[in-house]
Amino acid sequence: MGKRAFRFLFILTFSFEVLGFAHGGLFPAHAVDTGGT
Repeated sequence: MGKRAFRFLFILTFSFEVLGFAHGGLFPAHAVDTGGT
């Protein structure tokens, strides 16, 4: 696991963050856990 894994994780986190904001959530993990609240 090197830069590729880190980059993938970063992109995945960024995607969740965008989805979180789209659903009105401040934090990606929180938005996913609460169903996008």
